[in-house]
Amino acid sequence: MTLQGDPAVSVFPFPNPDFAFGTGTLRVRGTNGDSLTAGSDSVTISAVVINYGRVTNRPLTVRIRRYAANGRLLREEQFSQPAPLYADTLHWRLPNDRPATGETYFDLLLDPDNRITEGSELNNKANISTAGQHTAFPFPADLTPPLIEVAFDGQRIGDGDVVAPRPLIDVLVQDENTRLLRTDTTGLELYLQRPCLAEPCPYERLSLQGNTVRWTAGSDNAFRLSYQPTALLTDGRYAFVAVGSDLSGNRATPYQIHFMVKTTPELISAGVYPNPFAGQTRFFVSLTGQTPPANLSIRIVDHAGRTVRTLRGSARVGLNEWLWDGTSDAGAVLPTGLYTYSVVGADRPLAGDVRLTGHIILNR
Repeated sequence: MTLQGDPAVSVFPFPNPDFAFGTGTLRVRGTNGDSLTAGSDSVTISAVVINYGRVTNRPLTVRIRRYAANGRLLREEQFSQPAPLYADTLHWRLPNDRPATGETYFDLLLDPDNRITEGSELNNKANISTAGQHTAFPFPADLTPPLIEVAFDGQRIGDGDVVAPRPLIDVLVQDENTRLLRTDTTGLELYLQRPCLAEPCPYERLSLQGNTVRWTAGSDNAFRLSYQPTALLTDGRYAFVAVGSDLSGNRATPYQIHFMVKTTPELISAGVYPNPFAGQTRFFVSLTGQTPPANLSIRIVDHAGRTVRTLRGSARVGLNEWLWDGTSDAGAVLPTGLYTYSVVGADRPLAGDVRLTGHIILNR
C-alpha cells in the first residue's frame, strides 16, 4: 500500500499503551450487585478501563486498597487480567471487611508495578467511597515509606559477619506519619534462611508470637521489636530478611543481611586501622563461639614500656571495635611516636596467622 500526502502523517502515531479509568464509571456494589452494607460478604467494584494507545498482549494489573476514614489501610488486593483492546468494563471482587465501621474509601491504581510502558501514567488512578462518592479522601496522602534498621546483639553488622549462635535481633521500624501509630506487628515480617545441603535454601517465616518476641511502640511512631531464637543456631551461613509497611500501606525497603555462625571458640581476626593515624584509629577483634570472653580489652604501651591507655567495653561474639584518639587514660594528648598494642583477655585459640600484638604509629 502506498500512502500519498504529508509524510508526517501516521496511521496510528501512539507507540505505547495508555490506560485510564473512564470518568465517573467507578461503581461499588455488594455481594449480589445490590447496595454494599456491613452485612455484605464481599465488595464488587467495577469501572470502564480505556486504552488510548497501542494494544498490548501483556496482562494489566490493578491494585485496590481500602482505607478507613483516618487513613489506615484495611485491605490491599491485586488483580491481573487481559488488558482492554480499547475500552471494557472490568469487575473486581474482594472480601468485605466487616470490622470497618463508617464510610471507607477505595483507591484503585492501574499497573502499580510499572510493568507496562505507557504514554502517560497520570491517568492510572481513581478513588471512590463506600457511599459512591468520587471525592478526595478526608485524610492527607501518606506517600512516605517507613525505614527499617536491624542490630544483632546491639550492633549493626556487615554482610557475612559472625554473630552469636543465639543472637538478640533488634528491629526498628520508623515512620514519619504520627497520625497512624503502630501498636502491634501488623505489616512486619521476619524471615530466616538456614544453611542446607541443596541450594537455594528455603526461607522460614519467623513467628512474632510467644516469648521469643518483645516489642514497644513509641509516640514518635518508632516501633521496636526484639527477637531471639529459642535454640542455638547451628554452624553455617544464614540470611535474615525484614520486610514491612506502615499503616497507610507504604512498603519499606527490605532489610537483608547474611551472617555466619561458628560455635567453636576462636579469635579469627585482630588489628587496627588506619595505621599510621593522626586523629582517630579503630582497633578490631572478631570472635567466634557461644559466649564472649568476660574481660576483653586493648592495652597500649609507649616506647618505654609504660601502659598509656587501656580500651575496654562489653565483649560480644562477632566483631568488637574500640576507637582511640591518641590520648592517655588520664586524657593527656600523647606525642608522635611508635606504640605497641596487645589484645588482652581473648581467652580462645587463634586462627591462622592472627597476632595478639602489633605496632601503631601516631603521627600528629
